[in-house]
Amino acid sequence: DNPYSEKLPTVTFDFAEATELLYDELLRSGCDKIGFINGGDTYVPAKWMYVGFQAAAKRAGRRVPPESVVWSSQTHIADDISGFLAKNPDMDGLIVECGELDALLAALWHTDYPRKLKIGAVVESRDMVRPLLLLPDAIVAEFEKNIVPAAVEMMLSLLKSGQRPASLRLHAYVTTPKKAHENFIAEYRK
Repeated sequence: DNPYSEKLPTVTFDFAEATELLYDELLRSGCDKIGFINGGDTYVPAKWMYVGFQAAAKRAGRRVPPESVVWSSQTHIADDISGFLAKNPDMDGLIVECGELDALLAALWHTDYPRKLKIGAVVESRDMVRPLLLLPDAIVAEFEKNIVPAAVEMMLSLLKSGQRPASLRLHAYVTTPKKAHENFIAEYRK
């Protein structure tokens, strides 16, 4: 996240928007208690995802109790997630930062998690979406463009025109893991 984007053109993902979209979609699909497994508290995308989570909850007239969010400690993430799931037995929707997805899936498998839990994740690559293909009813927030080609286009535009292009914020939309996987493969083939 570049605080000087008006002077130095930047391409960024809108992580807050992506998380808001997932929250709204989980509400629309009937989820009543939505939790959030986030990355570490020094990871800038995780901070933006939390902003989006709070904004969507506020817009829906719901509060965000501290026990509905877990920030990854990285070193004890499996314990963090297992404890989080145990403390929230009535949770029916969950948004997960993709860096924590493998640990979440392991915790769900290891504990033979008995209840239906709809999971949403913000994805930015094919490798992130692949594990979600195993989950029934999972949803993802995928970005409209891959960040690398968007940044290359910006750099080439700068070289060609000599003028500083405007910063670009890549927006997200909600889709299925299968469709996101197909989109990533199609983009890689280009």
